[in-house]
Amino acid sequence: MSWQTSLDDPRAVRAAIDERRRDLASRASEAAARADAAEAALATARASEARAHAALARHRLQALADDGAAAALDRAERDALAIVERRQAVLDDLRARIADLEAVERAAAATRDARAEALAAAQDAIEALEARVAAALPEDTRWREADAALAALEEQRDAARIKADRAQAEREEKRAPYDADPLFAYLWARGFGTSAYEGSAFARFGDEKVANLIGYDALRVDYAMLTALPDRLAAHAERLDADVVDAQARLDAIEDEALRAAGREPLDEAADAAEAALAEAQAALDEASRALADARAQAAPESDPELARALSILSEAIARDDLRRLEADAARTPSPEDDALVREIATARDAVARAENGVAEIRDARTRARSLAEEAEEALRIYDRGDYARGGRFEDPRRMAGALDGLLVGAGLRVLEEVLRSTYRAPPPPPRPPRRSRSTGFEWSSGGGGIRIGTGSGRSGAGRSGGFRTGGGFGGSRGRGSGGFRTGGKF
Repeated sequence: MSWQTSLDDPRAVRAAIDERRRDLASRASEAAARADAAEAALATARASEARAHAALARHRLQALADDGAAAALDRAERDALAIVERRQAVLDDLRARIADLEAVERAAAATRDARAEALAAAQDAIEALEARVAAALPEDTRWREADAALAALEEQRDAARIKADRAQAEREEKRAPYDADPLFAYLWARGFGTSAYEGSAFARFGDEKVANLIGYDALRVDYAMLTALPDRLAAHAERLDADVVDAQARLDAIEDEALRAAGREPLDEAADAAEAALAEAQAALDEASRALADARAQAAPESDPELARALSILSEAIARDDLRRLEADAARTPSPEDDALVREIATARDAVARAENGVAEIRDARTRARSLAEEAEEALRIYDRGDYARGGRFEDPRRMAGALDGLLVGAGLRVLEEVLRSTYRAPPPPPRPPRRSRSTGFEWSSGGGGIRIGTGSGRSGAGRSGGFRTGGGFGGSRGRGSGGFRTGGKF
């Protein structure tokens, strides 16, 4: 199957991004090697120019008998070429190491991919078992009774919440007339009619008169009930919440028991082993990639101080004023030997100019290749920050292929990010036993009802905590607290 025909699969998309990342990193290394060779060629051309100047100086030794120009040029050439040779030896060692590390990375990536497929197979086996159990559970009397009890408690809890919310909203409005009555407010504040009242006999006599006048006893009972009712209803809803949790736990226990009886534990153990093997392979791949990146960075620094020193030695030696005068004098002298030496210097200078132009172009190509490799690294980071679960799909493989190919020419990073975001569709929830509807009997749940579609973001179904927990990608976490299974993340 070609990449284009499989690029609806998140695993294939990530593998394709990683493939391009490795390809562009290798191209960047090759571009760096070409730049190294061009810079070494420039140093060699400079050395040739210095050698030509030294030959002219020796030929006209009498004119330069006191300043040692030829010796200085010879020394500069030797020193510069020694630097170039040492540098080349170091680069040769690094390139051999890079080739070895690239082979290690390819092997580690192949191992990682194989183990990711093994984990996917283990997860598929778990999902198939869960589907079979989910289809059979509605025939289990205990499960039906526990599910019906849970549905009834959820209905009571929801009704209690509605009543509590309504009472809370109405409390301020209904208490306003009481609070606005100064006589009632006065007696209420003093705690009249309760054990908290502490008025003297005289005060009590007066307060009783006021209370009788406004009918305080009946008002106090109504007001107390009005202000306390929302809290009582909220407490009742909280108790029902706890009852729902208990009922959910009982239903989960039945589901977990059915899963274990169907052979869930050996499958979990196999998935655990596959996940541990994948984590080990991923760690080995990460280590290989880090070592390779370090070696490439050493082989392709932004600037090379050793090469710069060699060029500086040669440039300073050639730039001596007395050599410029010597060359000018030789050009004016009608001597075949002088003319030949001047032509040799001119030829060497032309070679230096060509080498400098070539170095500039190759340095630009190196910068471009490095930029493309960095964009591919960023593309992989963008993918890994996403929530692309195993079982999901990308709806436009052709558009995805175009975005991936754009990475190779520097025109695909933002396009790829948009294609990832806009064309991904999450996997549907796996089947679970149907829930009992409050009005029409059984209904199939989706998203809630105990299914957890786990990914790197920890997304989960609402409302239930146990039982069936499948979904997600590679490399996530599984919880065993209630016997369920939860996968997540990505490889």
